[in-house]
Amino acid sequence: MLKESTLDGRNGWYEACDQLGQTANFVTDIAKAWKWAEWLYETEPSLSLALQVRYALITATLNSLAQNTPAELISIFVEKKFWPPAQGLAYVKQIQNPRDCADAVSKLIECLPEELYIEALQVARDIQDESSRASALRCLAPHLNQEQLSEALSVARDIQVEYYRADALGMIAFHLDEEKVSFELWQKTFHCMACNDRKNFLQSLSMSGAAAIYLSGRKRIVIKYISDAIQDVCTQWR
Repeated sequence: MLKESTLDGRNGWYEACDQLGQTANFVTDIAKAWKWAEWLYETEPSLSLALQVRYALITATLNSLAQNTPAELISIFVEKKFWPPAQGLAYVKQIQNPRDCADAVSKLIECLPEELYIEALQVARDIQDESSRASALRCLAPHLNQEQLSEALSVARDIQVEYYRADALGMIAFHLDEEKVSFELWQKTFHCMACNDRKNFLQSLSMSGAAAIYLSGRKRIVIKYISDAIQDVCTQWR
């Protein structure tokens, strides 16, 4: 079935899946067929090798299609209902450039239904470049539920470069329910945030009020203490 062509010579199964907005199914079928081709090597080595070339080339071709589709266009197609959300996400998964992939998933999240958020988070997890992964996590965080935020927090903690880890942690931690923010998490987050410049630090800090009140035993005076600290530092280093 994966070999069949349309009357104009295009891949028949891909065209059928594409028209139904199920490109992700085609990608899954290729992956399954590729595994079967590898298994076939013991009994039919020539056929196995040829099939592996076929499926590898199809995958590379899909990657090229994704690279040639701007992030803005993917999200617009989904927003305007030219593509179903799953099809847009399937294209994003094929983007090989880390920065482009992060940009695409960050824009697409605005158009995705909640049931696809976990797949969008997996796309962010799979981005190899840590700067781009942090950027994607930061953009996804405001849309995720509490369980997904906990998963995103785990992904962010695995980022090795402290500056990028701070970029992601600062946004994720402050979207967690206050009772899920431990003092240990507060400590780690602020150590990471301190790697930012002052402007970015203060932007992240603006979302920490509820967590500070909770961790202080619901004593609102903590906000005054924090405010005084900000004023002192910013006055001393204008």
